[in-house]
Amino acid sequence: MKAPDVLEQLQLSALFHAARGAADIVFGIVDVDDFEPNEQQSLASIIVSLLADGEVTPMAVMDRCANTDSSLVRFFAERVRDEDYGTPTYCAHAVRDASIKRKATVSVTRAYNALLNNGGTVNDVIATLTEELEVVEAGMDSGIGTIDFDDMMLGPPVQDLWMLLPDHAGRSRREIDLLLEGYEQFREFDYSSLQLIEPLRFMRIIYYLTWCARQLDDHDFRANHPDWGSENFWHREISDISHQFQVIMEHKVAWEEGRFFGG
Repeated sequence: MKAPDVLEQLQLSALFHAARGAADIVFGIVDVDDFEPNEQQSLASIIVSLLADGEVTPMAVMDRCANTDSSLVRFFAERVRDEDYGTPTYCAHAVRDASIKRKATVSVTRAYNALLNNGGTVNDVIATLTEELEVVEAGMDSGIGTIDFDDMMLGPPVQDLWMLLPDHAGRSRREIDLLLEGYEQFREFDYSSLQLIEPLRFMRIIYYLTWCARQLDDHDFRANHPDWGSENFWHREISDISHQFQVIMEHKVAWEEGRFFGG
């Protein structure tokens, strides 16, 4: 029998915990379809059914497996083990996160193939992808984020692409190269627009401050941002804005001297 990989062992460990008194914890985090579509999902369905009946014990799981499919008895007895992979909560979150990433990958791959094979207009493909990723994002616990690409429909693509960068443009050369390598599989990119990255960051700071100012009368906003608008708050914001302006000027000089992105 092939040894399970880390993800499979975490999935088996989550089922182990669920069958031994922690079903409410595990299935408060994961769904049946977060497991592999084989014996794992079959066993997960049995445990959920027993949970609804209020009788999840190893013996009850074994009996239900025997009445459902005899092969599940061996699977449960031989494969579903703890193996010291952590608490029920840890294992369940790991399974959930892996499932979310898998679903997001499937959605993006499907959209890519649709664009590649003329499987619909660009707007239709993007709309479908956005809907699917919103569903995925709604179930997120950690580890993944989505960014819509609406701005590039009306302006330069860099308006959206820069938001994927982990740092300022001058310290994200590799990430920029990778993003543009993927982008240029579909269309050419205007490299001169990379000069806009840091000004766009500056603009986003100002726009976000403006948006926050309009939320001041909202009770939840005040409760969640009690320091907003205070003297200390504005000292920090002015410092950040001053720093960003300095970055813009440094990048402008570097671009003119051909030291960024091949100038």
